[in-house]
Amino acid sequence: MSKTVEFEIKKQFENYLVIVKTMSNDREKCFYDAYGKDAIVFGYVMKSKIRYRNFRIAKTFKKLHYFDKNAGKGQKSQNVFTAYSGVPSYKLQEIISVLDYYHINYIIVDKMQNYQITYMRQFKDNSYEIYYQNGLYYKRILYKLKNINRFLRANSDSGEILYLIYDIERCIDDYRKKYKNLKNKKKIGKKENETRRKNRKESSIRK
Repeated sequence: MSKTVEFEIKKQFENYLVIVKTMSNDREKCFYDAYGKDAIVFGYVMKSKIRYRNFRIAKTFKKLHYFDKNAGKGQKSQNVFTAYSGVPSYKLQEIISVLDYYHINYIIVDKMQNYQITYMRQFKDNSYEIYYQNGLYYKRILYKLKNINRFLRANSDSGEILYLIYDIERCIDDYRKKYKNLKNKKKIGKKENETRRKNRKESSIRK
């Protein structure tokens, strides 16, 4: 079975997080993987590292909506750069609990059992798209942080790099102070609301 099977399943379950139980190359460990768009959602809610691979997709699968429609036009085959996120098999109950908590439609299939469906759940208020957008935003932030870190390391021998680090630290300190002030204001507002409610109850009892 090739990776195209997973993508064909996804075609049938567009609004579902498709999770595939797979086995490592040495056949000693099992993992739960998700691919492409699903990997962004799965990696985000499970706090799992998202990795990237090139999959060679046959011509018959070129028109799948899962990929860019313009990719690989005029070619017999194409390399699709896609994400996947692996979670160890012993975390199955944690996976189910997290997806149930976030109300994300999901389907779990076992690759070793000819892609038999082992778990499936649908929610009326499916949050798949919400957590996909959140996952994309989170991924962009991590990408930017990685680039900043790479730049700082590459220019660590520069005389001006220390001033840049000071500027970054100052921005972080300003953000912390701003966030702390907002948090304190919310606490004060909450206490004032509670005091008002208490006073209203006491005044109504007296009447």
